[in-house]
Amino acid sequence: MKVGIFTLPFHSNYGGILQAWALQETLRRLGHEPIFLRQPGFQAPWLLQPFAIMRRTMLRIQGRSVPLFARIHDARLEQRIASFPLLHLSQSPVLPDAERRERFVREMGIRAVIAGSDQIWRPQHTSAAYFLDFLDNMPDVRRIAYAVSFGTDTVDFGRNLTNYSALAKRFNAISVREDGAIPVVERLFGISPNQTLDPTMLVPTSEYRRIAVKTNEDRIAAYFLSGAIAHAPLLEQLQNRLRTPIAVLPTAADCIDQLLPAPMPSVEEWLGTMIQVQSLVTDSFHGTVFAILFGKSFVSFDNGSGAGRIRSLLSLFNLNERLLSFDAPIDSVYRLLAKPLQTEEIGNQLQLLVNSSRKFLEQALI
Repeated sequence: MKVGIFTLPFHSNYGGILQAWALQETLRRLGHEPIFLRQPGFQAPWLLQPFAIMRRTMLRIQGRSVPLFARIHDARLEQRIASFPLLHLSQSPVLPDAERRERFVREMGIRAVIAGSDQIWRPQHTSAAYFLDFLDNMPDVRRIAYAVSFGTDTVDFGRNLTNYSALAKRFNAISVREDGAIPVVERLFGISPNQTLDPTMLVPTSEYRRIAVKTNEDRIAAYFLSGAIAHAPLLEQLQNRLRTPIAVLPTAADCIDQLLPAPMPSVEEWLGTMIQVQSLVTDSFHGTVFAILFGKSFVSFDNGSGAGRIRSLLSLFNLNERLLSFDAPIDSVYRLLAKPLQTEEIGNQLQLLVNSSRKFLEQALI
């Protein structure tokens, strides 16, 4: 069956790109022909400039050597990331509106469209398109939401709720990524969803090793969506406690502050580093995912916006103790990093969850 996938635009988000690739590969393994309904690329809005200047001003007050005026988005820094979707994802031409999406689905003979995964229903950036409104004139095309996330514990769609609720009721199957999203879907849409794994966890680790570029990075790594410079004191304390340097995996926040002397690593290089490092400190959902998949000792930090997502993930594997606040004692961080994961127990639980998640997709696509 030809299956369309509608997810967030691809930009400098390693987790967002890899969840898309993993869903594509999973569908192929199930015997389908997936294709992404491509959206216009991410455009760095000029409205973000004042906030970036405020951020850099605060960092300068703290004594950090950061340029006050810098470009919000430098395509050169991200060009190596952008190559991955072009090389590894089957994509349509850019489809910027509902009319062209509907036409493409008809012309290609697509029989089902999957919305997801990731934070496609986050109130701040969702739209009717993520509820597949462009299929309104195509009742025979199956609508599926897979492992969707609201991205936040507080969900308010405002005046859009009535429309979104009506569109959600037209789905043939809905699954959410976080356990906290289940009561939200029930309350807002009157639907009882399944809970399924993020697509990145459906793919065998051997597939990631196949596409990864091997690195020589065997130190402890830090990957902070909120930016490494904002947590420099923590990293300095941790380095002193561990008596070893910490490798920083750069993120878009580091690009905004122009802290990178070179382009961001490619997706393949990022994966290679995640595979090679000894352990990881992060505030990223997908950073946490890959630490679990590769059996790395890790600590996840609450950055104020993603704790619910990470907490839900950790609860699946009885790893809740590994979520800390940024002001946690450094000895607590050190203790957890020194504690190896119970990889056999985690592997057994992961296989059960993979089986149930794949079963959801299989049944939804019948």
